[in-house]
Amino acid sequence: KIDFAWCEVMAVTMNRVWRKLCPKFVHDFHGFEKVDEEPKEVFNNLVTLSEKLELDLQEGNFIELLAVQHEELTNEDLMELEAQRKDEERQEEEEVTEEPKIFMTQEIARGFSLSEEALL
Repeated sequence: KIDFAWCEVMAVTMNRVWRKLCPKFVHDFHGFEKVDEEPKEVFNNLVTLSEKLELDLQEGNFIELLAVQHEELTNEDLMELEAQRKDEERQEEEEVTEEPKIFMTQEIARGFSLSEEALL
């Protein structure tokens, strides 16, 4: 929750707070107001795309997903991810790939002759 609130603090507000303490680090750039609007536009585009894909996701779903991406993984999380990776590797190894069928020249010739007879 604090993370979401902190993300809502605008640069203009921070500049006003720090202007008197550290004026050389404060920038009063004007004309960059749209920077704060870009995330909203991105979320709107994501919601529109999810509707087109019939996923029915809302802005909150994307915000939650992005918030999870910033959390630090615990040792348990890392061990679980490693176990999943090993399971996937085992499953890939267990998948039996069919050997390609090898035809002898005689079998191929016989097949062509049969198809020729069928066409006649």
